[in-house]
Amino acid sequence: SDPCLYYCPTKDGRGPALVHSHVDDGVIYGSDESCILELLEALHKRLPLKYGHDDLLGCVVQRRSKHEIFIHQRPMLEDIVQTCGAQHLNTVAVPMAHGAAAKDLRKLEPGEATTDASIYRTVVGKLLYPANLTRPDLSPAVGRLARYIW
Repeated sequence: SDPCLYYCPTKDGRGPALVHSHVDDGVIYGSDESCILELLEALHKRLPLKYGHDDLLGCVVQRRSKHEIFIHQRPMLEDIVQTCGAQHLNTVAVPMAHGAAAKDLRKLEPGEATTDASIYRTVVGKLLYPANLTRPDLSPAVGRLARYIW
C-alpha cells in the first residue's frame, strides 16, 4: 500500500502539519495557518497543485459555527441526475417510498438499447459511492436498482 499520511514537523515549534493524500486529491491539516501556507508553497514549487477548494474525494466539507463540520455530496448527486437526464423530475423527501415496487424497471435484452444499459450501470455505480459514504438512506434504493443490471 502507498503511504497516504505525511507528518511535516516545523523547526520553530509552530506545530506540525499533516498531509493526507489519496490518488489526485488531498488535504493539509495543522494548527498554524502560516505553517500550512509555507507547506503549500513548497509543494507547489515541485508539483502542479490546485488548492483552495472545499471538497475532498467528492465530498464537500463545510465549516459551520460552533466548530461544526458538515459533509455532503450534493454536486456529485447533481452530476448523477444530469447523467441520467432526470433534471426535470421533482425531488422527494425519501429515496424510496415504503413498499415501492420496481415494476417499471426491467432487464434489457442483449443488443437492446445498449447505450441506455451502460448509462444505467454508470448511474447505479455512481450512486454506490454516496450510499456508502454520506447517504446511507440511499442504500436500499440503490440495492434495488442494482438488481436490474445484467
